[in-house]
Amino acid sequence: MSDIKFYFAPMEGVTGYTLRNVHHACYPGVDAYFTPFIAPNQYHAVNPKEHRDVVQANNAGVPVIPQVLTNKAELFLWSARELKEKYGYNEVNLNLGCPSKTVVSKHKGSGFLEDTEKLDRFFDEVFSAVEAASSQSEPGSAENIYPRISVKTRLGLDSVEEFVEILRVYNKYPLSELIIHARVQKEFYKGEPHLDAFGDAVKETKHSLCYNGDIWTLEDYIRIRELFPSVKKIMIGRPLMANPELVQELQAYEECMESGREWNGYENSMVLLKKFHDKLLQGYLDRMNGDGNNVLFKMKELWGFMSRQFPEKERLIKKMVKANKIEEYERLAEQVF
Repeated sequence: MSDIKFYFAPMEGVTGYTLRNVHHACYPGVDAYFTPFIAPNQYHAVNPKEHRDVVQANNAGVPVIPQVLTNKAELFLWSARELKEKYGYNEVNLNLGCPSKTVVSKHKGSGFLEDTEKLDRFFDEVFSAVEAASSQSEPGSAENIYPRISVKTRLGLDSVEEFVEILRVYNKYPLSELIIHARVQKEFYKGEPHLDAFGDAVKETKHSLCYNGDIWTLEDYIRIRELFPSVKKIMIGRPLMANPELVQELQAYEECMESGREWNGYENSMVLLKKFHDKLLQGYLDRMNGDGNNVLFKMKELWGFMSRQFPEKERLIKKMVKANKIEEYERLAEQVF
């Protein structure tokens, strides 16, 4: 078995528990699904939507790591304790990567990276509290009230040069893992990832690293593995929405290389993709009590990614995503498949 770990990236409004359950059932092999962020507030309460997304009953058998979005140490510490003690999670991920302007304007997500002194004070307060409560036990262990703390980050706000100081801050603290999306905030998801800057991080970091950014194909994956052979963790987001079978293809390639066999390529199963689509549609119908408008919105969002697999069906897919009734959508989806 390959020692490479694959993570499904969090995508706000997209990778909720319904999708995670269906994907894990159809395409087992992802090592961890990261939840869309929980945003704690001064009332110290997980809102009903966030509760439904992280409660174990809705994630049975699915390897899940919840993500928290905040720039206040006290709120992060409360969330971390709550997620471990009440919800049973042994790891919590801090979101320092979200590029959304509404998030950044509040100095959260990748917006928090702008002020490294404040970021340093945040981590100092967090890990001082974790150490004080440790009782000689490791975070994430049964004896400790705190889970392990990992970070998902961008390289900076405006320039990759910012990451030198950001990484200096990260290196001061015992993060369980550092996931780097190799872009800065202002780039959102455009342009090429900064592989040179990620390479510098590989040399300078004290943490276990995970690479994130534009692995759309096996060729993209091979390139990253060849450039950074010491990096054994890969996070994929949008490409895994476009091709839900991508991780299985990458795992098949790794197993082939380990066994010394010749790689003869990989063919996605259209039967399995249709099963994934149909189970997801039914999952949304069940969750939303047959609310056709909201279900259609979620399915059309999926096709914004998945249509890449059907270039010859472009006109039909455009017609399908304009459907305003579930019955019409289902009829056109059958034609697409």
